[in-house]
Amino acid sequence: MSAETQIVVLHYPAERGRNWDLLRAAARDRDLRLVSWAPHLLGLWCADGEQYACYAGKRARPEIVIHRTVAPFRGIAIPVLNCLAAGGSLVLNPPDAAFRSRDKLLTTLDLARAGIPVVPTVAFDEPAGENLAALGPGSLVVKPARGVRGEGIRAFGSAGALVSAWQLRGARPGAPGYHAEREHYLAQPLIGGGGQDIRAYVVAGNCVAL
Repeated sequence: MSAETQIVVLHYPAERGRNWDLLRAAARDRDLRLVSWAPHLLGLWCADGEQYACYAGKRARPEIVIHRTVAPFRGIAIPVLNCLAAGGSLVLNPPDAAFRSRDKLLTTLDLARAGIPVVPTVAFDEPAGENLAALGPGSLVVKPARGVRGEGIRAFGSAGALVSAWQLRGARPGAPGYHAEREHYLAQPLIGGGGQDIRAYVVAGNCVAL
């Protein structure tokens, strides 16, 4: 890449600002110029025989695009990024795969299909005792499928305690029933709870990320 190379970053700089600082430092070391695009200013033009991406109301086709922290905008971000890729832009990380990896349920399904051992998991919108019984009689941990940084994770002493808490104490915000989009959850056996949670990715016996 030359010193003139420009990379569009689809994000909000204040979101996980420390990560953005590290990315900018890496770009400076490589003589790259980063340009921020706000996700809510994305657009897409579509007519017979013609489709193109827009930013802030103007047609745009950047050479290289990095997308980060744009999950709430996936309805517009994925079509726009796919359109840019089809038009010749280099979109780092396929957007469909990136958004699947953000969802703990979809990630678990992909791992299981690949033959990788996974923790026994029950996914649900509203919990019921029968579909949780297979996890055993012990304590459970419940995670928002699209949660980040441990937010919204709760532990329950049993499946019955989980169901009761959901019904009586409003464990989830909002009323039951239809919503345009609402969070779904995963329940898994709680093993050795009560201490610090460490998430480690192990490949071929080696810890590759924490």
